[in-house]
Amino acid sequence: MILGYLEGLDASSIGEVTGLSAGNVATKIHRIKAILAARFHQKGGPHGK
Repeated sequence: MILGYLEGLDASSIGEVTGLSAGNVATKIHRIKAILAARFHQKGGPHGK
């Protein structure tokens, strides 16, 4: 799912592949991005400072 997003696919296209609704895909992508951002900021950035 996230790879499709990174490749530039929209939520409806990803939904066709995964069998999920476009709204569900958009929600899942939003949550994945929030988790990644939180973990990235928790570590102190790209250099671990």
